[in-house]
Amino acid sequence: MQRSRLKSLAATVAASCCVFTAALPAQDAPLSLTGQWRFRLDRADAGIAERWFEKKLADGITLPGSLAAQGIGDDVTTNTAWIG
Repeated sequence: MQRSRLKSLAATVAASCCVFTAALPAQDAPLSLTGQWRFRLDRADAGIAERWFEKKLADGITLPGSLAAQGIGDDVTTNTAWIG
């Protein structure tokens, strides 16, 4: 490949990379989850297999907040199993 053509190709690739990376959000920028969210409790762990992510879920929750504070799910007690 000719040297001038190689330089031109390199400049095009560099310019493309700069445009692409400039469009990405900063990795340390916070993403707010505040607002209304649709959800469904998945007690049987079936959501992925049944592709719930492709469906409009019937239940809603407001964030920030917790399920228990909004009357959803089981009460949190000393017997609550934590998996997170």
